[in-house]
Amino acid sequence: MSEILVLAAHDGESVKKVTLELLTLARRFGEPAAVWLGAGAEAGRERLAEYGAAKVYTADGEGMTDYVAAPAAEVLAALVAQASPAAVLVPATAEGKEVAGRLAVKTGSGVLTDVVCGGPRSPRLPHHRCRLRPTGRQRWRGPEPRDVRSSG
Repeated sequence: MSEILVLAAHDGESVKKVTLELLTLARRFGEPAAVWLGAGAEAGRERLAEYGAAKVYTADGEGMTDYVAAPAAEVLAALVAQASPAAVLVPATAEGKEVAGRLAVKTGSGVLTDVVCGGPRSPRLPHHRCRLRPTGRQRWRGPEPRDVRSSG
């Protein structure tokens, strides 16, 4: 079963709800593994395992939490190179989107943001299921782009 990395959102000791939701989603596609940045991983390890995290990768050190996205992207890129996961899931927060963008550049991969998954009990998308699958090359089907020139 393929590993799915989940970037853990936490406050230093307790795991945030979005992480638990991502771990639950990751179980649908493979074996979840949490990535905990900063101190406090031992306090959250049991809760992460309760939601399916088979492994917890930790990275703690000077400067790990001083910057918003750069250290997280570096750690995730190293894990992607080492573990070759099927996917990396990050919270859909401003910080998470910044990390995802930087990670995509570092690994030469794409980014999907604000993905909504429906299921049998989803009131918004009752017949739709979330799938991770390549869709091939996407083509722009909107109006033709025009030359944009500055007026100054």
